[in-house]
Amino acid sequence: MIVEGAFTILLLGQSNMAGRAPMTREDRQPSGYPVLVVNRSLTYAVKDDRAPWSSGKGDKLGPGNAMPPLLFAAGYNGPIWFVQAAVSGSPISRWTPGSSAGYLESAFALADGLPAQCGAPVRAVAWAQGENDAKTQALADVYEPKLQAVADAIQAHYPGVPLVLVQLPPYLRRPGTATVDQAIFNVAGRSNSILLVTTEGLTPISDGLHYDRDSALELGRRITDAILGAW
Repeated sequence: MIVEGAFTILLLGQSNMAGRAPMTREDRQPSGYPVLVVNRSLTYAVKDDRAPWSSGKGDKLGPGNAMPPLLFAAGYNGPIWFVQAAVSGSPISRWTPGSSAGYLESAFALADGLPAQCGAPVRAVAWAQGENDAKTQALADVYEPKLQAVADAIQAHYPGVPLVLVQLPPYLRRPGTATVDQAIFNVAGRSNSILLVTTEGLTPISDGLHYDRDSALELGRRITDAILGAW
């Protein structure tokens, strides 16, 4: 894929994609990267890689905060749009195509709205979700076909665009963790345009669920590396 000019990266999943790490004073200082962020409240704002643009919980830092400087350093001069459509605590049943919640369709509408109208088509999609579905083995057992349906819908809507699937946090201890993680691995292995990103070595904040600052930024680096490798 040749990526030139303005483009959009679509971020999907749960709160670990949106970001829940506390921001430092340094994180709030502008660094000058021209980034435009869209969130689920339909807020459009000129931001930068150090500005808070978490979805739903105020000034929190997530993987997306690490991505702009890496993309600009790789020679992509933007402007770069990020559509932050992750939903805290969302089970995959709300993301499956045609669900009553319509989360996936809403995300498509956000990305295909103002960013596309401004000449910034989607050039990558990243997905980090599954913590909710790992709560019970029963939920985990039906996760794989639902994730496959989500992946198929994303690839059909954005043909040829790389899709990054992120493993569950390595510290997550829930009954269905191993099953959900295996499902993510299996779905990623069925398509050359689906990329698997590991979470080995990442660590949480005090709640034991969400990535701490360094881990959120490291995950953003890993996602960016996967995207750049696919381009």
